[in-house]
Order: sequence, then structure tokens, then C-alpha cells
Amino acid sequence: MEHVLRFRISKRCPTLKTRFRCPHPTISSFRGHLFSLALHNIINETFIYQFVWITYMQLVEGKFTVETFARKKGLGRQSAINLLSRLKKQGFARVSGGGRQKRIYTISRTPVRTPNGFFYLLNKYSPEKVHPSFEHYVHGKYGAERAIIDGLLLSKKDVRIREAMLHLFRHVNDWKKLFDMARKEGIEKDVRKLYGEARQKTRCRTMPRRYEK
Repeated sequence: MEHVLRFRISKRCPTLKTRFRCPHPTISSFRGHLFSLALHNIINETFIYQFVWITYMQLVEGKFTVETFARKKGLGRQSAINLLSRLKKQGFARVSGGGRQKRIYTISRTPVRTPNGFFYLLNKYSPEKVHPSFEHYVHGKYGAERAIIDGLLLSKKDVRIREAMLHLFRHVNDWKKLFDMARKEGIEKDVRKLYGEARQKTRCRTMPRRYEK
């Protein structure tokens, strides 16, 4: 019997499938299982989904509001919002503005990664927003402890960063990790001094006494 491997592209397009016929009809079930695992690793389902998405939706690059995008695609306003939301999740659209300003969606045919490092975390926790001087990407968890260390190394060039960093102490969960990294960089005194400023200007968590000196 021929082994046929199928990959469903999208729940919304159940008829779109990629079929692969094994060249060896008599392959054993165990080898067939290994073969399917290897093939699944080679064929990235996300890549296929993105390819089909671009092909079928005929994305047009540029900057749009919800209204201009709806007119361009011939959609109702709510349908346009739903589509833009999905494009944003896939990385094909970036959003700017909001609040009193109109939201502007910048659409591109290639997925764009959103910076998720120091400036993202800093602006998330601080009411004083800082314009990123560079794009910072991280893999894995990036917490307030690492951001404080990175910020102290950067704040020598930008005073605004230091002011915004005071709010990071409200989200420190691991003081040992913070001071281990500070000791490695030789900036333990700077961390304590910054914490003292944070205690005077904002509400923050109490530092354990063993780290005060």
C-alpha cells in the first residue's frame, strides 16, 4: 500500500493540502514513521501557510488606515479589521498610532519581526516612553533583571533611559540573578545607586538586606 502524507494548510481552507507519495511502497511502518517525522521537519507548515496567504490574498504593500484598506480590498470595515489583525499576527503588518491618532497599518510581503528586547520592555513598564536608538531582538525570556543591567550600560549615553529604568525595579522577581549579572559586569554599586533613586521617585519592590551593601 502506498504511504500518503498530507499536511493541512489552514482550517479555513480545508481543501488545500500538500500530498507526498513515498517512493517505496513496501516501506515498513517504523521506517514510515521516521520518514514522516523527517518530512514534517523539512516542510515548515508556517512557511506554507504564509505562501498560500500571500498568493490568495494578493497583498499590496504600503500604508493604510482601516478605511483605505477596506476600500482597496472591497471589504466591510469589520472584515478589514479582522484581516489586518491576522496579518499583524503573521508579521505582515505593523501598526503605529492609536488613541486620538488614526491607526496606520504598514503592510509588507515579507514577515517583519517586532523588536522584543530592552526598549520594548522599558516602554512597556515606564510611563516615560523612550524612542529606541536601535532594534533589539532576544530569544527566550527577557526580564526586568536583564533590562536593568543592559540599561545601566546604555544610560551612560542617554539620560532619558536612566529615568525610565527606575520603573523596572517594580518588576524585579529574582534579586540574586540581578546581582549575579551586576557582579559579572562590575556594576553592583550602580545597581544599588539606581535602586536608591527608584525608591525616592517611584514605588518599587524592597531589595533584600543582604544586597544592600
